[in-house]
Amino acid sequence: NLIARYPLPISKNISLSRDLFDVTTKTNFAITSKEYIKENLTHGEFVFNKELNEVLYNQKINNTTVSLPYYLVSSSIKSHLLLDSYINYIAASGQILIVDEPELNLHPDNLRHMARLLAMLVNNGVKLLFTTHSDYIIKELNNLIMFESLPEDAQDYAIKQIKKETRAEYLPEMFLAKDKVTCVIAKQNEKTGRVKTEIAPINEFGIDVDIIDREINYIGET
Repeated sequence: NLIARYPLPISKNISLSRDLFDVTTKTNFAITSKEYIKENLTHGEFVFNKELNEVLYNQKINNTTVSLPYYLVSSSIKSHLLLDSYINYIAASGQILIVDEPELNLHPDNLRHMARLLAMLVNNGVKLLFTTHSDYIIKELNNLIMFESLPEDAQDYAIKQIKKETRAEYLPEMFLAKDKVTCVIAKQNEKTGRVKTEIAPINEFGIDVDIIDREINYIGET
């Protein structure tokens, strides 16, 4: 009998990485999500060149397309390869997507874009499980939950005001119903060192993650 070296999610991730050159047909799933990740996170496209056996990153600058080998792009662009490939070629409603710390290598503004993108996937039927230590992602998810809790006319007004004041653009497809979200917090007992988990409260104002809020308040007081 063969014994798997890795848990199933990691094994699938490795298989996808090895088989990227065979994933060439884009799906019609979550078109808005495809546009959003390109415009706000990757700012370009990944191309799988079978002849060169190489992944290329193409970005259009003015009227010129600049092409770079994957190994020369920034760490933030590298970190988007698998998520971009999943959204463009694989994603379908009912699937389970596991993402470990989507905040890695991202600037604060891109963390907010990432939170919006993840919410869009959930609203398109993807069951999403992810871990995070990012206050930016939690706060942005809370914004999306608050948006969803508003009446439709208030949503329209809020979208216009935010765009006017900050140039940030929100779409109704990003808004997140609180009953679609469950947050599990891991806490370590300072005396025993044991870790326990608990469900964080969620209401129309979002997720109450007290351990993050407490540390932020502590930093502000010192």
